[in-house]
Amino acid sequence: MINPIQHQQPATALLREPMDEAALKNADRKQLQEKANNFEALIIKQMLDIAMQHEDALFGGEDTAGSHIYRSMYHESISDQVSGGFGYSELLFNHLQEKL
Repeated sequence: MINPIQHQQPATALLREPMDEAALKNADRKQLQEKANNFEALIIKQMLDIAMQHEDALFGGEDTAGSHIYRSMYHESISDQVSGGFGYSELLFNHLQEKL
C-alpha cells in the first residue's frame, strides 16, 4: 500500500512565482481605479434615483412594482455608462493612491 503522505509535493512547490513589485503595484492601481469607478457609479445612481423619482413618462406612468424595477435598472445602466467622467472617482483614486 502506498503512503499518501510520502507522495505529496512539498509546500514550497505549491507556491507560485512571486510577482515583481511593479506588476503588483500596477494590478493594485487597476483594481483601485475599478473600485473608485464603481463607487462613483453608486453615487450617480443615488442622485438619479432622487432626481427622477417622479419621472414616469418613460415607464408608462403607472406606479407598479415593474416600473420601479425598470426605473432602477435604467438608472443603474446610466450610472455605469457615465462613471469615471464626473470626477468623483478620479478624486477618490488620487486620494487613496497616496495612501498605498
